[in-house]
Amino acid sequence: MPQRTIRFSEATINQIRQAATKKGCTSTAIVRQAVEQALAGSEDVEQRIAATLDQIRGDLSRMHRVQQTSFALVDTLAKALLTGLPEQSSASVARGKEVMSGF
Repeated sequence: MPQRTIRFSEATINQIRQAATKKGCTSTAIVRQAVEQALAGSEDVEQRIAATLDQIRGDLSRMHRVQQTSFALVDTLAKALLTGLPEQSSASVARGKEVMSGF
């Protein structure tokens, strides 16, 4: 097995030694295990990110459909309301224009 030299601070070396003593193994085994977990963890992170993006895409698609449905409902209600209103008399139209001209 090839050897590599890794430099750690004294505090980190002490933590590694304490963990090795607690688990009953060597400090080398602790470092190997940490590196293996870090390498395996990067694949897990990528898979979680991909799953999250898929979920967000699905949520956005559902929100888009809800928004389209809401617009269609408002459009239908506006058409129904406007077709059911009686015609305005010329006096009320003149009064409306007079009031609006003040703005």
